Amino acid sequence: GTSSSPILISAYGSEVPVLDCSKITQAGWKVGLYVDGCSYVTFKGLTVSSMNEHGETRYPADGCIGGGSKYITMERCTVTRCGSGFMWGAGNDYIYFTNCDSYNNADVLFGAGTSGGPGGYCDGFGNHQVNPGAHIIYYGCRAWNNSDDGWDGMDSNGYITYTNCWAIDNGHTLGDWTTVSGDGDGIKIGITPGAKEAGQQRILKNCLAIGNKLGGFDESQDHAANADEGLYNCTAYGNGRSGFGFYQANGSGIATLKNCIAYKNDIAGNYSQNVNIRSSSIVNNNSWQIASISDADFLSLVAAAAKGPRNADGSLPDISFMHLASGSRLIDAGVDVGLAYKGNAPDLGAFETGGSSTPPPVVTVPAYTSSAVANASPSLLEMTYSTTLANVGPAASSFAVTVNSVARSVSSVAISGAKVQLSLSSAIKYGDIIKVAYTKPSANYLQATSGGQALSLSSQSVINNLVSPTKDVPPVTAKMTISPNHVHRTAIFTIAYSASLATQAVSITPDIIRISDLSGRLFIEKYITTGTTNIKIPVNFRKGVYSVTLTGAGSLLSTQNMIVY
Repeated sequence: GTSSSPILISAYGSEVPVLDCSKITQAGWKVGLYVDGCSYVTFKGLTVSSMNEHGETRYPADGCIGGGSKYITMERCTVTRCGSGFMWGAGNDYIYFTNCDSYNNADVLFGAGTSGGPGGYCDGFGNHQVNPGAHIIYYGCRAWNNSDDGWDGMDSNGYITYTNCWAIDNGHTLGDWTTVSGDGDGIKIGITPGAKEAGQQRILKNCLAIGNKLGGFDESQDHAANADEGLYNCTAYGNGRSGFGFYQANGSGIATLKNCIAYKNDIAGNYSQNVNIRSSSIVNNNSWQIASISDADFLSLVAAAAKGPRNADGSLPDISFMHLASGSRLIDAGVDVGLAYKGNAPDLGAFETGGSSTPPPVVTVPAYTSSAVANASPSLLEMTYSTTLANVGPAASSFAVTVNSVARSVSSVAISGAKVQLSLSSAIKYGDIIKVAYTKPSANYLQATSGGQALSLSSQSVINNLVSPTKDVPPVTAKMTISPNHVHRTAIFTIAYSASLATQAVSITPDIIRISDLSGRLFIEKYITTGTTNIKIPVNFRKGVYSVTLTGAGSLLSTQNMIVY
């Protein structure tokens, strides 16, 4: 076909033609509907069924596959009970899937004896090895009960978009296939092996991932994408692993998640990893950031209707599942991302309600500001947040405190206004280097009085406000010489005690050398054996000026600058 004279291959009227492949029993690779080297063709209302594997473990049995084609539309088409669903990848461009279903597919033989295993290669929709710059577009499609993933975009470049797509119970198969299953991600966005292309290469809008064996929306189990990704108003519920899994650090892509809902995911871990998102992501106005949610926020949590018959026009069925209930704090709680909405602001999740009649309550997310230990209470570490906190104390195990790089246990946790008070098992001393971290638990997490939840916190420096116990005695000094200075790779530190050391009321000897940059970032901390006067330290630093301090019993004995070139 051409743009001015396209080809239509369609069901006649309201009939439902089925390409039944159950009688095709030869070994080897088999395809129900193969579109090869075609242009400007629309397939409408066709079903491919029962293209199964027979006798061999080397070859799949695809329901529908395309190669070297462009401007192809699959509309209201279905693949069921085949060895795989719609598998379109390399050599294709501008492939449109509109209101298509792929369900109850399983590869019972292909992959036997391999890492995939039986069931491990059958996806509802596969867009593998898409070429750079190519386009695959899904709208209103569903994938359920496929033995591997609902969608799998592994090793693909180009641009792939998903709008109003539902992935349900993938990785779980039916009846005679109960022992056949693969990974089971809902929508596996996949890794991109090529160079990053302009803009967001993966965009998901108003999509659902429900009850899948592993993740709801996932890049991959072992790699991050090099492509930028955008997920807007998507909902993940009841998946076996995290609802949104963007945690691998070995990719250059930036994931943006806005107005999304994650609820009761990570079934095996009892929701402790409801979401798992790397720190480089852009995350705004999502359910796990701005509100505590419960079953009462939704009209229904029964997903069966999502697999039901489509409407007469082929559109997705009208369901109440995961729609927001009246009064839910998720209504009007989103941010404008360019999708149509009603009310004062977008709702969260895949379904927009009529909006609320009044502005939603302001939900403040507590932001961490600083931590300190006061001289008057050296066993108490206080973390300060930007707003008043609810009187809900996380378990002491949610916090990790180190003193001079050694773990110091937390005995108890108390909330006072905007402060979190951690009682330590032993007191801090003058000169100690203290750090604190917080891991958000699945319950009793730090939260504002408005319900906004404080995020997990990586290791942060704590201000040590303890005063020197020797401030009223003659100054304690030691002479420290750095050679050579300028330093290239190795510095030698020579220490000479001054006469004043012998006159102190307490016995003080140098015990720690610390090297930090001029902003205070610590690079090396080395403990000195008593009596040592000559120390050799490798310093493979970038060129610049560094501060070297020598302390003893908490007292500062000597400070010098070190130049690295």
